[in-house]
Amino acid sequence: MKNKKKNLSINLTLVAFSLTSATPITFTDNFSLSPLPLGISVPYGNSLIAAYQGIGTQNYICSNSVYTLKSVTADLTAEGSSFDGTVQAVYTYNSQGQPVWTAVDGSVFVGTPIATISADDSTRDIPNVLLARAPGSVNPTNGEFSKANYLVRLNTHDGVAPDSCATEGLVLNVDYSAEYYFYGK
Repeated sequence: MKNKKKNLSINLTLVAFSLTSATPITFTDNFSLSPLPLGISVPYGNSLIAAYQGIGTQNYICSNSVYTLKSVTADLTAEGSSFDGTVQAVYTYNSQGQPVWTAVDGSVFVGTPIATISADDSTRDIPNVLLARAPGSVNPTNGEFSKANYLVRLNTHDGVAPDSCATEGLVLNVDYSAEYYFYGK
């Protein structure tokens, strides 16, 4: 049975920073926010502050004949057809194994998953997920991600490792893409 979805259409203004300049690049673009699957709901009072398209790899290691997620590496570019596609943030894991998004302005969002919903093709696509800001995570700047309390990952494509592996310690990097939506007050 497929999850029922809610539709939300918004007019979004994003402020993004160029990697080569501290000058904000502002644009307005109408786009339709992907429907939120049942089970993923951003708490009341939080609004969308940034939207990104992420492209990268889910990085697995073979352990006991099974691939286990080791890390993620992805570049995030701002959503919207009028934007030039410059990388605005990166997604990695920190030394504690937590997912971390770092914007070009130096601000950071460290996430803790609070809801996970299978993608339509869970044999191929990593799940959709809602993350809250990790308790105690410190932000080194007052940039864009310092305002974010929640992150939603939707419309995932690929990223799932095979069910089993034969070579202990083998690292497998699986390409994936997803949309990332940051919410804050």
